[in-house]
Amino acid sequence: MKTTHVTVHDTSDGCQYTFRLTQDDILAIINMPFLGKRKVDLPSLPGDANLKGDDLTLFLHHPHGIGVVDASFSALRPELERAFQSFRFDDDEGV
Repeated sequence: MKTTHVTVHDTSDGCQYTFRLTQDDILAIINMPFLGKRKVDLPSLPGDANLKGDDLTLFLHHPHGIGVVDASFSALRPELERAFQSFRFDDDEGV
């Protein structure tokens, strides 16, 4: 499945992290507030996203435990929309 890079600014540590997300995962995050969802699974991480107000938390599951990245949904949304648009123009290898 095609993926693209999404850069997330972590509001808790001030660092930026880049993840490879699928089109389905990006759409799931973008649509969370419109669908009234507070949690969605993100198989491409692997992990999940939780939304409370404007606070988005990504939980990254890995062999050594769970990593957590906190972000502002409103600040991340333009990056997600840009990443989603990239699927229209990229080849099957992703970006």
